[in-house]
Amino acid sequence: MRLLIVEDELPLAEVMAAGLEASGYHVWHTDNVSHAIALADEHRFDCAVLDVELGQQSGCEVADHLVAIKLPFFFATGAGDGAIPARLAAYSVLAKPFTLAKLVSFIERIATPQ
Repeated sequence: MRLLIVEDELPLAEVMAAGLEASGYHVWHTDNVSHAIALADEHRFDCAVLDVELGQQSGCEVADHLVAIKLPFFFATGAGDGAIPARLAAYSVLAKPFTLAKLVSFIERIATPQ
């Protein structure tokens, strides 16, 4: 399964990627909104994991694009549900901190293999 992780905390992103790759996933990571959108357009991902707060940027910008291209995703954030605008409130939120098992569970539930 091919995954896109959009996360600005590099240590967390590295741990997530390493754990997921050890579990058999193929992982791409970025901390940048425009790069995330470009990757989503370039690759056929099965699922994306988005942080809401990306420094001065917002993972919600990526989410809007993923909705448009019909790519399944969920938010992994410590910002809480209040940080997610109403237009995206229907999408799942995995609260930080989380375990690898919980992350994998969310991915398996959200992903639609292509």
